[in-house]
Amino acid sequence: MTRTTLELLSESALAPMNHRPAISVVAHPDSRYLGLRSAPGVGDRIFIGRGADSFMAGALDDQHLSRNHAEIVRTSEDVVLVRDLGSRNGTRVNGVRTEEQPVGDGDVIGVGRILLLIHQGPAFYAEPRHPTLIGVSAALATVLAEISHVAERPTTVLVTGETGTGKGLIAQEIHDRSLRHGRLVNVTCGSHAPLADVSKKARGGTLYLNEVGDASPTLQAELLRLLADPDYQRKADVRIVAGTHRDLAETGFHQDLFIRLNQWSIRAPSLHERREDIPHLVAAFAAKHSGRPMTIARRLMLALLRARWPGNLRQLNSIVERLVVHAGESAELTAAPWLAKTLA
Repeated sequence: MTRTTLELLSESALAPMNHRPAISVVAHPDSRYLGLRSAPGVGDRIFIGRGADSFMAGALDDQHLSRNHAEIVRTSEDVVLVRDLGSRNGTRVNGVRTEEQPVGDGDVIGVGRILLLIHQGPAFYAEPRHPTLIGVSAALATVLAEISHVAERPTTVLVTGETGTGKGLIAQEIHDRSLRHGRLVNVTCGSHAPLADVSKKARGGTLYLNEVGDASPTLQAELLRLLADPDYQRKADVRIVAGTHRDLAETGFHQDLFIRLNQWSIRAPSLHERREDIPHLVAAFAAKHSGRPMTIARRLMLALLRARWPGNLRQLNSIVERLVVHAGESAELTAAPWLAKTLA
């Protein structure tokens, strides 16, 4: 029996042994090659040089590369080695020139005008392409597969994840794919209108409980009363999606309410877990804030790839907006003097 994409992706997320070192193109003078990826097996060698087809034909035809520039070898299950082959312009790891060294998750290899990111992931998956949930990573593919599986069901969904990871976007996508005729209504649980009134606005649609972990005991009791009432379910005709950055099982949240909200759970991955998506997110945010496509300076991309991102997508979006203002009329996004301190 053929196993589904969801089964394979979910299994890989739950079982780290199914993940392996992978290499993705995260900066390139030709944007068509962004996102190209290789997940070498033990003993495999990725040859880097002008005219090489290690990723695909034409991807390494950069005039700043030597014909025999470098190689990346996976020497064991967990060890990847990068080795310069006497190149004219050198090979860099995280901006520092090297002759040979091991690299690991989050390291960035610079060859010519190309940046390659080392990260973890399954060997194979269906690369996502989505207008609002932006990226090419396996982590994002898992989220989209989960959404596809549950969207058209009436099931209550709990979306978990750190602050700024896009839980609201996931809720909107669940609603959009649900084929429900009403709209999505966002309820901020820290300060809310009476739920009975809000439910009327969401009739036939989806009620998104934003940061439900911040709900007061009074609001939790009201939610539980409504969810446990079959007449409410029938009359309101509302699908419930809740989002939280808290671990509700560990915070004293009402257990019965948690069980009712957690009929299906989707975890929004942190930006740290999907660094290969950063170039695509930066390009999308820059276009949104500037109103036009912008190129991203290689040095800036290296800084963004190496940042910690505790605020995740929200923080990245904010920084890109400031960089667009800094760029003025220029069509290229470059690092600003304040950036290093902001990313520290």
